[in-house]
Amino acid sequence: MRRSAAQIEEELHGLAVRALTEKVGPVTEVGDGRADLVVDVDGRRVAIDLRTTAYGTVERVEAMRRKQPPRDDRFVLLVGDRINRPAQEALKAWGWGYLDASTGRLFLRGSGVLVDTTVDAVMTGPDAKPSGVVGWTGRIVAYELLRRHFDRDLRPILTSRSHHEFGAPRSSTSDALRALAAADLIVDGEPVVPELFWALARVWAPTDRRWLASVPDPEEWRSAPEPTRGSWRIGGARAAAFHGAPVVDAGQGPVELYVPGPVLLSIATRRYGVAEPLSAVASVAVPAVHQVTQSPGPGTVPEDLLGGWPVVHPIAAALDLAALDDARSLQILSEWHPAGAAVWHEH
Repeated sequence: MRRSAAQIEEELHGLAVRALTEKVGPVTEVGDGRADLVVDVDGRRVAIDLRTTAYGTVERVEAMRRKQPPRDDRFVLLVGDRINRPAQEALKAWGWGYLDASTGRLFLRGSGVLVDTTVDAVMTGPDAKPSGVVGWTGRIVAYELLRRHFDRDLRPILTSRSHHEFGAPRSSTSDALRALAAADLIVDGEPVVPELFWALARVWAPTDRRWLASVPDPEEWRSAPEPTRGSWRIGGARAAAFHGAPVVDAGQGPVELYVPGPVLLSIATRRYGVAEPLSAVASVAVPAVHQVTQSPGPGTVPEDLLGGWPVVHPIAAALDLAALDDARSLQILSEWHPAGAAVWHEH
């Protein structure tokens, strides 16, 4: 069930009071009891101007800032179900604080005050079931929704065909769709962008990346012994530049490769040697979703190659940048406007 604006404001207000009480000090509600708070920080009373949003993006926060400028004598704390990383960086630059309910990150900085901590991540609202991009199938379904949206593929996600189309069990696909809907990341089966993109970016980075002393030979690995199992692919900044992203130094740094399964990680390290990250010339990792390395079906157009390697889809390349969560990568994404639907931009 979708929540009203009043419900969102009430739930996030309560979350702010609990988080500040736990991590900062006693909280007093002032004014009309809903917008403004006073917090006791080491014996000092700090007035806070509270703002709430279901999902914080740079564009939405900028609009909020123009509509209701902060008062000089108050801190501003934006509380959201989700606040994406670009918005968090913008808030810091403006001197605003934020509380992201999905990650529990609390940041508040001002004259004589610095709070940079985490509280337990929570799901606001009456539904106690997990919401958002949940688990392995959640990542698969979220990626598929974004890829189809980017490619203007109008086919809906059907649980009856999910195993055949993208390898996710029917019951798990149904659960994943419900969790995305509960978090307002899909509406009527369609992705809500850029919210879904940034939610997936949070859980996109592979948990196991191996750093190599020499670069694998693409001729050796380009043709998979079992085409249905997928193939090695190049990702990261090089792939993003290949797809048109404004990456100036795409040819520098290690070659980032994705492999279809964990066994290949061990094979790669034995064959090409292990290196420290700073001295490595290549890396291999299993992607967050198997679609990244999935081979095209029979009869499809031959894939373009980069340095002898097939290239990941633009959505995967963009997620690689977003998962880095650094200023350079976020700037590239903000300036990248591909031919497909750029699901990382506000529309």
